[in-house]
Amino acid sequence: SLCDKSVALCKYTKTQLTKWHVKPNKILAIPLFAPDIEWFDKVKKIKVPLERYSLKNIDSPVIFYAARHIHVKGFHYFLKAAGEVLRKFDATFVVGGEGTLTLNLKEQARRLGISKHVTFTGWISNYHMPYILSNIIDVCVSTSLVEQLPSYIMECMAAGKPVVASSVGGVPEIILNEVNGYLVPPHDFEGTAGRIMDLLNNPEKAREMGLAGRRMIEEQLNMKSSVLKLLNVYEE
Repeated sequence: SLCDKSVALCKYTKTQLTKWHVKPNKILAIPLFAPDIEWFDKVKKIKVPLERYSLKNIDSPVIFYAARHIHVKGFHYFLKAAGEVLRKFDATFVVGGEGTLTLNLKEQARRLGISKHVTFTGWISNYHMPYILSNIIDVCVSTSLVEQLPSYIMECMAAGKPVVASSVGGVPEIILNEVNGYLVPPHDFEGTAGRIMDLLNNPEKAREMGLAGRRMIEEQLNMKSSVLKLLNVYEE
């Protein structure tokens, strides 16, 4: 009742706000954390110290997921999917980030017998992420159980990478199934593994999906367009 307008990150968030009795005509969906493409494209060309993240001389293909290591990010399902994929493919699974579950995740990788194929990078600088995504990673994954509009997935799209993601929150608004990636139900590590293997088996399809994601960032999900939309709100 005290505000004229509310800004939601995506349509999913807008729907949640209406459940809390915010009037729909007061809510604007603007992806405020969309990538700054000009900055991203500049920084992705600047080489980073890969040894700092244990990413030097790792084997391809490289499958990546980065977030805080907390329960709702679903890293346990990422590692279970890795175990399925590694039965049929030689690959490197990269776990980016850190958190309260880091030691637990390392132990899970050991129990699954996949430790030698899993790299834990620790926290990755925002300034280094564009280079790593653009030059090291082949497939991006998100097995998160709760999301609004994740900047991580939009960064993967900006880097032109295909994404396999849990269909939660606002993720289906940016990952269009079989267009710029694959959507799988949350908790479905077998489905996640299957989609990763689909991409590894069909590199041309993976490339096309990555390009489609990049186009969506350029045309719809970028910082410049988000700022313009927000400025228009203030001007009105």
